[in-house]
Amino acid sequence: MHAAGVIKPAQDSRDATFVWYETLVDKYAHQKKRQPEYEIKTFYGQLQHIFVVSLPSDAGLHISEPTVHILVSIKTCKVERSNAALDIHYYSKLGGLDILDIT
Repeated sequence: MHAAGVIKPAQDSRDATFVWYETLVDKYAHQKKRQPEYEIKTFYGQLQHIFVVSLPSDAGLHISEPTVHILVSIKTCKVERSNAALDIHYYSKLGGLDILDIT
C-alpha cells in the first residue's frame, strides 16, 4: 500500500497511490429531518496518508479496553464519465479529502 503523502511515484510506472473504495453514504443527507438510510457507494481517489490511532481504555469515553483504529485520508477523484461495460472511470481533477476508518 502506497500513500502519496509519503512517497514520490516513479515517472515510468503506474501510480499505485490511486485506489477505489466503498463506504456507506446516507441517501437523505440533504434532508436533515429525515431518518438516515445508508447505501454502499463506490468512490475513487488518491491515498494520501495512513494513521494508526491507539486509544487507551477510558470510562469517560465509554472505551472499556484499549483499541486501535486505522484511519486513511483519500483525496477524491472527480469522475467525469464512465464506461460501465469496461468498468473504466475517467477523471482529470482531484476533489475534496475523505477521512475513513478502515479498521
